[in-house]
Parts: sequence; structure tokens; C-alpha cells
Amino acid sequence: MNEGARVRLGFREIAATLRSEILDRRYPTASILPPEPELALKYEASRSLVNRA
Repeated sequence: MNEGARVRLGFREIAATLRSEILDRRYPTASILPPEPELALKYEASRSLVNRA
């Protein structure tokens, strides 16, 4: 595989990452998650995939 190649995440991987970030308290208690478009950019995924996660 190319060094510059990126692996596309599925909704399960995105959900697991978000879950870890929540449990690691990267998002303050009682806060809301960033909007779908922002998460889609962060994970290089479509908004619908982020929504499903």
C-alpha cells in the first residue's frame, strides 16, 4: 500500500472513535457533538455515513 494512501472508515469505525472520544472526555459533559458537516470533514466521510455512526 502507498504511504500516502488513506483508509476510508465505515460507520462502525467512526462510531467507535466517537464513543472513545466521549469516554475519554474530549467533549465536555452535557455538550453536543460537532455538526455533521464538521465530523464528515474530520473523518473524510459523507454526512450520511457520519449520521449513521
